[in-house]
Amino acid sequence: MQVWHHACRSEPRGSHQPSAPEGKFVHEVRVGCREVDQPWLAELLAQIAGDNGFKKRTPFWAYTIFSFVHQEQADRLERRLRDRRELQARIEARARPCPVRIQYDEAARAQHAVIWGLSTGVVREVVRTYRRERADCSTHGYPNMVAARVIVAAAPAIDIDRAREMVDQMLAWVIARHGSWFWTGLQGDHDLKLYA
Repeated sequence: MQVWHHACRSEPRGSHQPSAPEGKFVHEVRVGCREVDQPWLAELLAQIAGDNGFKKRTPFWAYTIFSFVHQEQADRLERRLRDRRELQARIEARARPCPVRIQYDEAARAQHAVIWGLSTGVVREVVRTYRRERADCSTHGYPNMVAARVIVAAAPAIDIDRAREMVDQMLAWVIARHGSWFWTGLQGDHDLKLYA
């Protein structure tokens, strides 16, 4: 489908005055299907094309081709589209959480759990409770829940989900230092996927 957009002057019928030669629309720019129907694009095309106008065709559903008489017009549209796409990419990148920041936050939460557990002495009871329950249970979930209740009993302001996370972090710290002792006599998978 080809559509011509340019200013046409209607002349009375019967007038045989030669019209000005029309420029060739050979300088093309591809515009993605998401950008084609945006109001800002129509304004931008009107600014860039000026009196020469432009030609529009959609040979494929994914993009539309805009053709101009002058290379400078095509270049200007390319630059403006590139600038707009880069701005949009920066906005989307800011909306996504930074993976490095996530790692720092996780490390800080783990450090807080271990330091709090050591300073209050709760870590010892958490590990004992977990090992006792894990000796009778081959999975991680139930022993973790029972050990989390030890934390909640010591600090009621900590909710159970955070307490369960703290149990995992305390266990990781103990396993890193006393792994063979920790797993002695316990059932189930001794390579917790949490710490892999």
